[in-house]
Amino acid sequence: MTFDRSRVLTAAKKADNRKRALIALLSVLVVVLAVYMLILPAKAIEKDAADAQGGIDTEQSQQASEDKDDGQPAENAQSDDEQNLKSGTLVYNGDGYTLSAKCDKKAGLPEDIELTASEIKKNSDKYDSLYEDTLKALQNEKGGQDIKGLEFVR
Repeated sequence: MTFDRSRVLTAAKKADNRKRALIALLSVLVVVLAVYMLILPAKAIEKDAADAQGGIDTEQSQQASEDKDDGQPAENAQSDDEQNLKSGTLVYNGDGYTLSAKCDKKAGLPEDIELTASEIKKNSDKYDSLYEDTLKALQNEKGGQDIKGLEFVR
C-alpha cells in the first residue's frame, strides 16, 4: 500500500472548499434573515398606528399635512382641545447659550407655553442634588456599575 500525497492534499482542499462554501452560504442566510427581521415591523404596522407614531410618513399623514397647508380641514378633524396645542420649536436665549425644544400637538403642550431655563451653578445645593440623582439613574441603567467622572458642563 503506497501513500499518495497528492490524493490526500486534493481531498483536503476539497473539504476546505466545502467548508468555505458552507460558511459563505450561512453568512448570506444570516444577512438575509437580519434584513427581513428589520423590515418586518415596518411591514406589519397598521397605517393608523404609523400615523400616530412619530417619524413614520404614510400617504394618510402626508395628505393630512397637505390639507392643513391648503387651509382645508384635514380628514381626521381635530377637537377644539387639540387645535389649541403647541406645535413647532420652543426657543430660550440665555446668557451665552440657547436652548431649543421641538414639539408637536401629540406632546399636549398649550399654545401659549414658553420655554424658560436657569443656570445651575456647580457648587450649589441644587447642582449636588441633580448630580446625585443623575448618577443613581445612570448606575441603575448600567446595572449598578460604579460610574466615575460624571460632570455637567455648560
